[in-house]
Amino acid sequence: MSTRRKLLYTLLVTVLVLVGAEVAARLLTHQVGLASIPEEQVRRHLEQDAMLYDAELGWVRGDLPNPGLGINAEGFRHPDVARAKPARTWRAFALGDSQTYGAGVDAPDSYPSQAEALLQQRAPAGLSVELINAGISGYTSLQVMRLVRSKLLQWQPDAIIVDCRTHDSPREDAPGSAGGGGVLERLTFHSRLAWSLRFLVERARPDHARPMRAGAMETSAADLAASFGNHAPIVQLAREQDLQLIFVDYPFWDGERVTCLAPAHELPSGAAIAPVCAALSDTGLPLEQLFLDNNHLTVEGNRRVAEVLAGSILEQGWLVNP
Repeated sequence: MSTRRKLLYTLLVTVLVLVGAEVAARLLTHQVGLASIPEEQVRRHLEQDAMLYDAELGWVRGDLPNPGLGINAEGFRHPDVARAKPARTWRAFALGDSQTYGAGVDAPDSYPSQAEALLQQRAPAGLSVELINAGISGYTSLQVMRLVRSKLLQWQPDAIIVDCRTHDSPREDAPGSAGGGGVLERLTFHSRLAWSLRFLVERARPDHARPMRAGAMETSAADLAASFGNHAPIVQLAREQDLQLIFVDYPFWDGERVTCLAPAHELPSGAAIAPVCAALSDTGLPLEQLFLDNNHLTVEGNRRVAEVLAGSILEQGWLVNP
C-alpha cells in the first residue's frame, strides 16, 4: 500500500472513530456541556442544542420562541414587548446567568418577574413597569456587557440590573475573552464528545475547577486579578448611555452559609447594590428552602431576592411620575 493510501486510510479510520465516539456520547450522556448544572430539576431549562454558537457572545438561545419556558422570540424570559418603548413606561433589563434566568423555577417565579410585579404595585399611577429577564445560562459580565451594547440598547431601557460574579471573565481586551473563538470553537460547540471530554478533564483536575465551585475560590491574587470581570466597564457603559444601573451581590450557598460572589467591596465604588446575600442570610429559614443548589434559587429564594431588588430600586427613586 502506498504512503498516500495509508494516509487516506488512516484519515478515514480517524473520522469514523470520531463519528462513532460522538454517536456514543450522545447516547450515553444527557445534556453534558452547555450547562454546569448537575441537578435534574434545574437542568431541564437547557435542552440539548437549545443554544447556538455566536461569535461575539459565545452562545445565544436558538429555540425561540419557547412558550413552555416563558421565553419570547427575542430570547427574553418575559412576555413580548415592543422594541420602541411605550410612553409612560419604565423599562429595565435583568442580566446575568442561570441565577437571573431562574433555572429550576417557572418564568413567573424568577426574581426578575416577581420584582416586576412588586414594582408595578408600587409605581406611580399611570406608570407601566417592564423588568425584562434577559438572563442566559453561563453568561459572564463580559457577555452581559456585549449583550447590552450590541442588542438591548435598541429597546430603549431606562435601567439595567446586573447579577454576575466579580471574578467571572477577563476584560474585553484581554486574551481569552468570550467570543471570537474561530472555526474550531464553532465546529465543536455542539459536539457532545467535546463537551464530555471537557467535563472529564475538569473532574480529573480539581485545581482547575470552575470558579463557581467552592474549592476554586482558593486561588492566587494574580489569577483573581486576571479574571476580575467587567463590572467597571459596565458602569462606564451605563454612564455613556445614561442608564440607571444596580448590581445584585450574587448570593451563593457554600453548603454552610450564604456568601456573596459579587461583594460590595469588589464592586465599583459608588455603584448601587441590591444586598440580597444579607437578606437571604437573615431569613432564619433553612437554606435548603432558599436554594436548589449552590447558586440556583427556589421559588421562595427568588421571592426574597425580588423583594430586596424591588426595594433597592425604589430607594434609588427611579420610578417617577410620567
